[in-house]
Amino acid sequence: MDFYLLIFGGMVIGFIGTALGGGLFLSVPFLQFLFPTVNYGSLMGNIRLGSFFRSIASTISTLSQIEWRKFLGISILYALSAVGAVSLVSALSQEYIFYAIILAILMSELGPKFARVINKKTRIFMSLFLGFYVGLIGAGISIMLVALFRTAYPDENKIMYVKIQARFMEFVGLLAMILTHIIYGNLILKIWLPFSIGSLVGGFCGGIFLKKGTKFSIKTQKVFLYLMYGVALAPYLIGYLF
Repeated sequence: MDFYLLIFGGMVIGFIGTALGGGLFLSVPFLQFLFPTVNYGSLMGNIRLGSFFRSIASTISTLSQIEWRKFLGISILYALSAVGAVSLVSALSQEYIFYAIILAILMSELGPKFARVINKKTRIFMSLFLGFYVGLIGAGISIMLVALFRTAYPDENKIMYVKIQARFMEFVGLLAMILTHIIYGNLILKIWLPFSIGSLVGGFCGGIFLKKGTKFSIKTQKVFLYLMYGVALAPYLIGYLF
């Protein structure tokens, strides 16, 4: 039963995460509900693998436009910092998930404000900071990675090009984190395999949804994101009240 629930859940979360963002706020409580005894590091490792499969397609499809050499330095710093964070959280129990979700909500809401302090002078420092944060949980990281690359390509007509570089850097970070999760034994086949299959299908469908240009309004996306915050916090609020 868990196998099919993971495939279905991965499809739904993969689609939502690709089309609207904020999929991590659904992934954490979903896997936490199915596997309440699995530690924080393992939950995050298996979620990251689902995200990794979604990111493979976008990296391959934009390979010719990625500035490999120009941004190799900060990409390595970003990945190394993410590895350090993964090493830190690998042994943590699920009781720390609540604090991680609170941090993720704060970063998701404050992301645009953090983005404003990124410039050419702070780019290296921010790549280290963002790497560490993505290793902890990473919700809202796309906003800040785009801001990081806007310092190199500030022109408005380069926004799509900037997103390509940001997605590649996110891919490098995911690869480094997954290798670290493998070393720490955080990946569990019965979790990541069906969840990744579902994520791949959901991500592909979400990509088609975006490609056709059908988009919800900013207000609708905000409402949906706040609902996801509520889903992520609901188990703790219910436990506190009852």
